[in-house]
Amino acid sequence: MILKPPIQQGFQQRHQYINISIMLVNCKILSSDFLINQKIENFIKSTPFFYLQENSNDFENNQIIFWDIDTINIDILLIKERITEGSIILLISSLISKSVISEMFGSEIFRNISVLTKNVAYSQFVDEVSQLIENRAFSP
Repeated sequence: MILKPPIQQGFQQRHQYINISIMLVNCKILSSDFLINQKIENFIKSTPFFYLQENSNDFENNQIIFWDIDTINIDILLIKERITEGSIILLISSLISKSVISEMFGSEIFRNISVLTKNVAYSQFVDEVSQLIENRAFSP
């Protein structure tokens, strides 16, 4: 998007072009649970710069993946690859403990994953997403 604000110089008017590039964070929801889908979708739509990629099977462009591990099965190697490429994974589960998930991914990869239960309060959910993004942004 290019904005053209006028700059006054004497009696003449000049235009200075300002190039604005907006970075959107592509998000993907992997859940067959309607309520979880709706809550995460509302969170994404109300968060500035977050963009929900609906009906997309492409994982390469997703920077944040919200995965309901109880309802959707995905190849662990695919998730590990996405983490290695820089994606952030937020797992939502009520059935699988953090220790089991840690064993599934290994301790090195598990540091880049956040695990929440389905009954988490909204404020805790927002804090967890913020902390995960901050950790990923400042980790080497």
